[in-house]
Amino acid sequence: MMDDKLVAAILASRQKQEAETPAQRDQRWRNSEDAKPDKNGFVSFGSVAGVRCNKDTQYCVCFVDVRFCPQYPDLGKGLKFSGDMGQYHELRIHIDDVDEFVRRYRKYRNS
Repeated sequence: MMDDKLVAAILASRQKQEAETPAQRDQRWRNSEDAKPDKNGFVSFGSVAGVRCNKDTQYCVCFVDVRFCPQYPDLGKGLKFSGDMGQYHELRIHIDDVDEFVRRYRKYRNS
């Protein structure tokens, strides 16, 4: 069982993250280890989804491969991804395409 101080710290951290503006989330991601690409130029899509899009990877992947969720728009069209779309925790996006994917996602979300 978690102690009360740990629970309180987790809740405070979540509230702080929920209160962040998109620009603050972008900056937090850019300053993280997750923003450092591998030797082929790819970063974790889960990190982009969770921090920059503020959405769980399993749901955000629906905007990348519409075979899984045909009711969503294909926001990943023309962007470079690596990995198996069915294994969303292993999915990676090319660092040069991160900002474009986030822009498309936010535009869709705010429409």
